[in-house]
Amino acid sequence: MTSPTANRRCVLVRRPVGQATPDCFRVEEVGLEPLQPGEVRVAVEYVSVDAGTRTMLRGEGFHMQVEMGGVILSRGVGRVIESADDAFQNGQAVAGRLGAQTVATVPGSYLMVIDDSLGPLSLHLGVLGPSTGVTAWIGIREVAKPKPGDNVGGDILDAVLDNLALHANVVICGAVSQYDDMDDITGPSMYLRLAERQSKMEGFAYFHFPDSIPKAQAELASWVEDGSIVGSEHVLEGIDAFPDALQFMFEGGNIGKLLVSTT
Repeated sequence: MTSPTANRRCVLVRRPVGQATPDCFRVEEVGLEPLQPGEVRVAVEYVSVDAGTRTMLRGEGFHMQVEMGGVILSRGVGRVIESADDAFQNGQAVAGRLGAQTVATVPGSYLMVIDDSLGPLSLHLGVLGPSTGVTAWIGIREVAKPKPGDNVGGDILDAVLDNLALHANVVICGAVSQYDDMDDITGPSMYLRLAERQSKMEGFAYFHFPDSIPKAQAELASWVEDGSIVGSEHVLEGIDAFPDALQFMFEGGNIGKLLVSTT
């Protein structure tokens, strides 16, 4: 395979006010610089499109923030094409903080080697991904420990709170309906039902449970191998599709895990 000489990347040119419309982004091409010690160069195959990315465009917040002119922060998968880190060799499949770009040059600490025998590398952004499959596993196994129930948010959450069973558990791992206006978040008005029904509401992020992540990944991988779980994907072709991808997702355009393919 011929080594690339340039990188196409999606950068932030305007902080969104409300919706993250395509004019907030620019796709540009830049040359590749020689690797510095400890860096790894990855030919990116898939970039994850996640609701949490919207919260990284504000300039401040809980998540890491994208600088003006900076590459949009996103998890990705691909293969090592050059390495100045002894822990990585050419051809290895990796996942990590690759960003919305076709060629990522990042510190080795951003990456982890992944099993490419399970199927497409995109599995590690969906069923096996930290903010997707792993978050769902931890939410069920470690936090909710549920009986049958709903997965809801926004206005629907109020309706659910109004119909809670006694001793119910409500688990919060995000608030996608609020991400376009984080300065004016609307909370549930029916929260007193938690007291009336002796119920609880608990929030979490997957990285709050570091000891559970390997267990989650192992069990999810076994389910993929035996066919117990099959991930649905919606793939947009080409890095030039990324500026439209976030709003496409917020408008409910995708069915399954939304990805951008760079190849």
